Amino acid sequence: MLLPAWIRYLRGILAFGAVISLVVCSDVEGQAATEDIDRNVMRMIREQKTGTMPPAEKTETIEQVTDEEPQKTAQYDKVKKTLPATSAIGKCRLKYKANRKPDSIVCLACQYQFTTSEKPSELKDSPADAPGDVMYFVVRFGDKDIRGVTYRSRHRSGKVKLYLDMDDDGLVSDEKCFVAEAVRKYRFGWVQYYRFGPCAVEPVDADSKSNIRFCVKTYQGRQLLFFPASYRVGMVQLGKNFYNVGVIDGNFDGRYDKILSVPVENSRHPGCDSFVIDQNQDGKFDWKEVYSQCSELMPLSKMVKVEDTYYRIDIAPDGSSLELTKVAPEFGTLDVSGANIKLLLWSDAAHQFLSGSVRQWRLPAGRYTALSMELNRTDSAGTRWTLTSRSQTGKLSNFEIRPGEKASIKIGPPFLIKTTAERRNEKVSIGLNLEGQAGEQYSAVVMKDGRRQPAPRLKIVDEAGKVLASGKFEYG
Repeated sequence: MLLPAWIRYLRGILAFGAVISLVVCSDVEGQAATEDIDRNVMRMIREQKTGTMPPAEKTETIEQVTDEEPQKTAQYDKVKKTLPATSAIGKCRLKYKANRKPDSIVCLACQYQFTTSEKPSELKDSPADAPGDVMYFVVRFGDKDIRGVTYRSRHRSGKVKLYLDMDDDGLVSDEKCFVAEAVRKYRFGWVQYYRFGPCAVEPVDADSKSNIRFCVKTYQGRQLLFFPASYRVGMVQLGKNFYNVGVIDGNFDGRYDKILSVPVENSRHPGCDSFVIDQNQDGKFDWKEVYSQCSELMPLSKMVKVEDTYYRIDIAPDGSSLELTKVAPEFGTLDVSGANIKLLLWSDAAHQFLSGSVRQWRLPAGRYTALSMELNRTDSAGTRWTLTSRSQTGKLSNFEIRPGEKASIKIGPPFLIKTTAERRNEKVSIGLNLEGQAGEQYSAVVMKDGRRQPAPRLKIVDEAGKVLASGKFEYG
């Protein structure tokens, strides 16, 4: 059978080793997308041969990824397979991605700040149109507390405004004014909130060159939610695989180089920058279960583990570029007595998820904190019991792995039953926790063969053993 001329021509090109992506597309938009893929692939091949990156002004974005972006096309996967393996270094330019939602991949950077009507002594003035009921607050930018005010203008416009004393001179009237927009949202009925931003201020750190970009959300002004108005995204190639990556200015200092510090005072706001990588290569970032092993979002650390390989993370302070370099870290061991566990660890070295009954776990040297733990035990009858611990992880909340050394931390039984009591008016609330050998506290919700057990019962007795009251706990 005689092949059409265009197919014979295509075969001739392939014979000379050219990489071609052929996509049959009926509309102009599909053709444009295919051309972008071809252009990006050829650019990456050129970088592999020269070992250099094109100038910033000539570099095109390989792929800008958002939370809602669909999976990569089958044609794109075919193109990736034709590319040769690179060295142990993955480089990419990072581009701005606008963000208007506090519940996206910037969640580790969110700051909740309560307001007060009491004016701090450090503030010397108020804006000219401020009424008598001004609300004051403090927000953390980098390593500095910034004081601010928010209020509804007493002018006829009634605009909601916000000021930040960025130069810390006690004066807000000479600072930039941010005006909120009213946003209506339907959630079990219509609700209205106010959003400031995107806002931009000069960084308080003299070494920072990039402005701090943020948004603020509030309902009644009693609590302000600060979150980044943008983050950086790009794509790196490690071997034959491509990974979407992103970095977030998590501590509002205009830089992208703040690594996690252990111990962590607040796991919901660790006070460092954030890093995200599409480990499963499905074309999107999995961040919703940020405190589980499934999350691809994490606080910035020195390294990241991709499959079984460690890569050092190097980010330009202004967030313009990222480089992952294959490294062989120094290791130590963690001994938890062979307990059958699932353990999520954050670290300044490289985050880890441990699962199983290994006697000793081999970990890169660094400081670690356990975010969550699941402990499994099987009794003589073959019944499996499961206990979980969240945040209250005892000695596992702050431990160090030293090169060539072993850190031994005994966990689990024998348990110590601890109760708490809190009185509110005429009612007393009693809580129950199980404490393990390392001081880790487990929830009273006990699972038996995967099923939650009924809440335990309790009795309150006096010194003589007389029962004063009885009842049972309730899950809440």
